[in-house]
Amino acid sequence: MSEMPLTDVMSEMSLTDVMSKMSLTDVMSEMSLTDVMSEMSLTDVMSEMSLTEVISEMPLTDVMIEMSLTDVMSKMSLTDVMSEMSLTDVMSEMSLTDVMSEMPLIDVRNVMPEMSLTYVMSDMSLTDVMSEMSLTDVISEMPLTDVMSEVPFTDVRDVMPDMSLTEVMSEMSLTDVMSEMSLTDVMSEMHKHLRRNA
Repeated sequence: MSEMPLTDVMSEMSLTDVMSKMSLTDVMSEMSLTDVMSEMSLTDVMSEMSLTEVISEMPLTDVMIEMSLTDVMSKMSLTDVMSEMSLTDVMSEMSLTDVMSEMPLIDVRNVMPEMSLTYVMSDMSLTDVMSEMSLTDVISEMPLTDVMSEVPFTDVRDVMPDMSLTEVMSEMSLTDVMSEMSLTDVMSEMHKHLRRNA
């Protein structure tokens, strides 16, 4: 090979034949990964070089035409993947649960502020969401009725002590309220409300 350029050699023989004589690293010192991959599969390329090396030569999106995100992530972290592709693209390939097993919800939502809590909860329970976010933040994003279907009423009111019973009852029925509070507490709240408005 020292006598003539690799491109000339390859006009006479296949890349497979060339690589039986020299390493992929040597081949790639002479030709681009794109050219190499026009002759051999990404799987074969990656048996010779790391995913990091491959990605340094070609966009991750191109790599992923040949291999799944699961395969990519068996070789590199989600953080590295996301330095190469958008979270939207990542999430078109894997579930939110999988993404969140790799990174905190707050980071996911920082990258995708348009992701609603309702969407988040299509993949994970409110309990899991609340291990990542405060109840106050959760309540600011979703109807109180939905929150209360998962969280005890007393916990909601502990977090939001200024929430009046009137506000609560705009979201849930008196029957539901009384399944969470005693009649004495309900009457005490309504009495305070009447006195404030007197």
